[in-house]
Amino acid sequence: PERSFIRSTFDDPKTIQEVVAVANEAMEKFIQGGGNVLGILDAIGGSIVTAIQTRIKSGIEPKNTKGTLRKKKMRSSTALINTGEMLDHIEYRITHD
Repeated sequence: PERSFIRSTFDDPKTIQEVVAVANEAMEKFIQGGGNVLGILDAIGGSIVTAIQTRIKSGIEPKNTKGTLRKKKMRSSTALINTGEMLDHIEYRITHD
């Protein structure tokens, strides 16, 4: 199913610019002989993870209501963050055939 916090991260042109800047920096390093293709992909993956985590931490509407917080014994009023477990498990994987 769609995860709106992922889509909304990439709806922001600033996020796209930041990921492209990271990719360009990694490619420049590669061109100058100081990196490899895996390093480029690693840099891009890391920047995307950071962007998604930042989006979640910034607060996604609608916020949790006081009733929801009480009912679920939530630790955080920020939507999608309770214990932080999901946030910590956002990752990327580089695969190839």
